[in-house]
Amino acid sequence: MMIFADILIPRDVLSSSIRSIMYGAGFICPQCLVLISQSWLKKFDYYKIILISFCVEGTASIVMLLLGKQYYYCLALYLTIIMVIVRASVSLFTLPLADVVDADLLKFNQQSPLPSVVFGINALFTKPAQSLAPMVILSRLNQYEYGNTNSR
Repeated sequence: MMIFADILIPRDVLSSSIRSIMYGAGFICPQCLVLISQSWLKKFDYYKIILISFCVEGTASIVMLLLGKQYYYCLALYLTIIMVIVRASVSLFTLPLADVVDADLLKFNQQSPLPSVVFGINALFTKPAQSLAPMVILSRLNQYEYGNTNSR
């Protein structure tokens, strides 16, 4: 998000303190959002909460696409909200895995290797993606001379 904010929002529009608040909100607010939404999780179930978060992201993206990138404050708010919603909804993805493990335990009434297999496969795909995606994006941006101050 910081890379996109640096590219799309000029430095003279947002001060460094507002940028710091924006970046900090992306790390603190998702945990607060998950804690605050506990009653929603009990009422609606995690599947509907994740689905609603995807719908909110899609709607916000369409609105921002229609507004355009010249509304810098809206763009900053959009980037922050999307980052918070994505991180909060990703933290809910382990709940379905726990439900699969619990259903297996109830069905077979014994310890099975399923929990380690389920969480192992999840880690196999999610952890490399989380660590490799920023490097791939940055290398792609460097192809278009990101970071080269003379090319702006």
